Amino acid sequence: MTLGLLFLIVYTALAAVDTTASATNTLAENVGSDFVLASTNQALKSIKSAEASGADVTALVERFNKAIDLQEEAERGVYESCPSYNECIVQSNTMMLSIVEDSSLLGNQLTAKFEQVSAMTFTVYVPIGSFALSVVIVLTYRAWVARRSRKYQSMDIHQRSAR
Repeated sequence: MTLGLLFLIVYTALAAVDTTASATNTLAENVGSDFVLASTNQALKSIKSAEASGADVTALVERFNKAIDLQEEAERGVYESCPSYNECIVQSNTMMLSIVEDSSLLGNQLTAKFEQVSAMTFTVYVPIGSFALSVVIVLTYRAWVARRSRKYQSMDIHQRSAR
């Protein structure tokens, strides 16, 4: 009798754990699919943003495609790259989040490079332009003074008649 009662308690506990586990997996799949969709959209937007800023996004696109393959593998239930559905989703989300971070870094690097080029342009071309403008101004002034001097030297002096 005690053995039967113990068996019944263990069987009921295992059934409850199994039901809870399957409900948890279903909930994780539903929440996971929403999170997967959000992270996929965010990664795609960040890749487009990095590409719009002029970054080379080929490596990001390759990683994005691998993450999509992991999601498809999880949905098909054929696990080649990962041991379970949850593991595939976790790996895919991790890849998507790293894509978002890397594309942000690429955008920041391009912005920094653009600012550096702008600063270099300003520090090189502005002094050269200023020097050239100064030379033109000095030469123009000297030509004006020489012309004015020749004009005064070639003038005839006439005496006024007294009235």
